[in-house]
Amino acid sequence: MRNDGFLLKTIGIVSLQLCLIGCSLFKNSKNSDLSVLVDKKIQQFHYTDKNGRFSHLSKVDLSSSQNLEDFLAKKKSKINSDPKIFVRRVLEQNVAKSSQEKVLEQSLTLSNPGWIKGEKMVLRPEEAHFSIWFEGKKYTSSLKILKKEKSFELITSNSIGNPSKQNSKKLIPFPKTQRSFCFFSAIATCMKLNGFLSQAILDEKGSEEFVVVWEGYPYFQEAYADVPNELFSSAEFYYDGKIKTKEGDTEHRFVLGLGERKVFYHFNDDAELIKFFWIAEGISMVRKDKVLESSLESLEDDSNFE
Repeated sequence: MRNDGFLLKTIGIVSLQLCLIGCSLFKNSKNSDLSVLVDKKIQQFHYTDKNGRFSHLSKVDLSSSQNLEDFLAKKKSKINSDPKIFVRRVLEQNVAKSSQEKVLEQSLTLSNPGWIKGEKMVLRPEEAHFSIWFEGKKYTSSLKILKKEKSFELITSNSIGNPSKQNSKKLIPFPKTQRSFCFFSAIATCMKLNGFLSQAILDEKGSEEFVVVWEGYPYFQEAYADVPNELFSSAEFYYDGKIKTKEGDTEHRFVLGLGERKVFYHFNDDAELIKFFWIAEGISMVRKDKVLESSLESLEDDSNFE
């Protein structure tokens, strides 16, 4: 009996330790350490669409910089402020050119972590910059939150030369909703930090409703026909099943539902994005095992945001 009691006690201690570890993964609280939760690794994907094959890179950063300008200048806040989340994304050609010549799309977003009842984390979109190249010409759009006006300020430019004559500015009010907001390029990060992703993988079910903010509006909509022609889109992100690959790996498929439109995200058991499919656009992304050193130049080149 003494051995049985010792065994039960040991199992109880181990179970408690596993529970504590699991709870920290699935229920992020206000006391959670963001530096632990945020994966800062550079991710590189094989990107294929109707125009060919390209390379897609992304990186999530945690910084005390208060805006995109300070972040690009590597200027940290002098006040004791909470860190913000920066998501950088680059789509480039697979050619041996300089970073400026081979970049096709580039975006950088800033989101401010917040909390609902001290238990659920949300990433509040605050600022974004998007660049895209059509026929050798650069088009840019930038978003900046105006809290008093409850709107985003949208500035667009459609020319490299003398952009001051080509700039357009307008305010777009927030939709009236109780849902949280998330930039399109930060969806995987939003779902991971709010605890939904890991919990849904554990339960093999679940859904999350929110509002997508298209940081590339309006040029992203011109490049991709299946994207809603609006800055804000109501969306649902839900678990859609577990897949066993030919190699024996496990993938968890999630669907981003945008009305009748569907976009598929595949994550591994560690809640890391490994595949992305937008069938209507002919887009597929598959993560590379190793990031090429030659690709880091494009991701770290800030001149495209000027």
